[in-house]
Amino acid sequence: MSTIQPASAPPAFTPKSKIRNVKTFTYAYMGHACEDLGVKGGQLAQCHGFPPAEDDFKAIPCPLCGTAREIGELSIEHAPPQGGQSSFGPTAIKILTCEGPKGCNHTTNLLYEQPVANENGRIAQVPMPMGAQASCQIHGTVGWHHSGLMIPPDDDARFMVDLKAGFLLAFAALGYRFALATELRPVRDAILAGERPRPEHAVMVQFPADGRAVVMDIAVPWRSVVVKAADGTALILPTVGAPRLPFTPKQLRRGELSYKHARAQEIPWPTLQIRERDLEAIYKAGHLFHYDHCHRHAPGYF
Repeated sequence: MSTIQPASAPPAFTPKSKIRNVKTFTYAYMGHACEDLGVKGGQLAQCHGFPPAEDDFKAIPCPLCGTAREIGELSIEHAPPQGGQSSFGPTAIKILTCEGPKGCNHTTNLLYEQPVANENGRIAQVPMPMGAQASCQIHGTVGWHHSGLMIPPDDDARFMVDLKAGFLLAFAALGYRFALATELRPVRDAILAGERPRPEHAVMVQFPADGRAVVMDIAVPWRSVVVKAADGTALILPTVGAPRLPFTPKQLRRGELSYKHARAQEIPWPTLQIRERDLEAIYKAGHLFHYDHCHRHAPGYF
């Protein structure tokens, strides 16, 4: 049986006095998640207390590129994407990433999310007879299965969709300490370039379905972060302090990877309707961005 270490309970929650839109309150929560990790003048950044307010933060880092952005420079990112392109299923949470033609959201959408969405549309709408060939603007000439479904010759774009979705879900659970860690730099670079990372930096695997969608920060025996859907679809990433995955592709092929006796912190996916009260609820449970390591929220805290 796995030994699961639950996230530390967060401090007492104080209800808000006003209702805000999704972008505004997400900005406030992400800013609060970041400020505990900031260092200024040799001291920890001041914590403004909880609940956070968007006015407390002039800028917050984009979790994909790490660049500090004001709220007008950020856009809402769905994780997993709302187009149904990801193996992880429908959207669980909304996160803010860079806005604009050269921003992280727009760039990654063009590189692989939109091509996969278009491909999904063709699969549903364009049946072909067995053995037929068709020309695809994305993949070139492609083959067709006897059922009439398109068989793309290269699944790199689909892998990239799942990599980005899994990374953002892990960020939603573990926060900036994980997402902006040096050990995750190859993963962030791969997401932004649209290029599949090396196997020691990210792999997709299939575990038995157990009905649990979780992010697991594994300490023993395989030090890594696992983002697992309820059907067993999983992405394995490095963790803070472990820049490479601690197993080889051969071990994966042989089925030698097991978390049966793993010791880990396990955080449920923040599956919700993306309302502020939902974020408040998962805050209370200690399952949002950073509350596994954020303990004090008194004004003036350094």
